[in-house]
Parts: sequence; C-alpha cells; structure tokens
Amino acid sequence: MKKDMILSVLEAEGLSEFDEIEYKKDFLVVDSYYVFDKAEIEAAISFANDNYKAEKDDTWYEEYYFPYLYDIAGDNIQEVLEELSEDEGVNAQLTICEMDIRSSDRCELLIVVSNNDFDMDKVLEDIEK
Repeated sequence: MKKDMILSVLEAEGLSEFDEIEYKKDFLVVDSYYVFDKAEIEAAISFANDNYKAEKDDTWYEEYYFPYLYDIAGDNIQEVLEELSEDEGVNAQLTICEMDIRSSDRCELLIVVSNNDFDMDKVLEDIEK
C-alpha cells in the first residue's frame, strides 16, 4: 500500500492535520479534518435557516446545520476513497466524528485503509483501547 500517495490524495481533497494512528502492519489509520470552504458553510447555513425558522439553538445545529456539513464531508471524502479503492486495489472506509459549535468550520474524520477486508467497528474498538 502506498501510504504517502494516499495521504497526498487526501490532502489534495481538503483534509488537514493528519495524525497517523498505529494499528496493524497492513493498515493505514488516519485521524484528520475536512475543512469546509466558505461556499459549503454558507450552503449549510442557508439549509438550516430554510428548514428551521426559530432562533439558532441546539436544534438548529444538531438537526440541520451539522447534518448538512456531515453529508458534504462524507460525500466528498467517500468519493475519493472509492476512487482510491478502484485505482489502488485497497479497501477504505471512514467514520465522521461529532462536530460542535466551537469548531464547525471543520469536521474530524477517521479513515482506515488496508489491502485486506476489515470490519470498521472492530478497528474502532481496537484503537479505542
């Protein structure tokens, strides 16, 4: 597996602050951030405002704003991971971590890449130990 090439591709797609997590030999486990651009943030605000007419409160963030941003990050990075899977013959999955109001300009992601099949839940369980 070409770890440096995979990290370069992910960085080119808007990910930043890579923290490689030691796991098993044939795995690349990376904690990183997808940084939203101005247009993505504006679209999320517009969506939340259009669908929730009350003042910005926890509901506005948790049911409209954050889910919209989760979808953007997930869709964009999942597309890249699918291309990597096809081009490099690897298996790649991601998990999106919860956002909060203080850091809503970016979304934390955990990406796992391996030459072998794997169970994402098992990987997450193992690295949390």
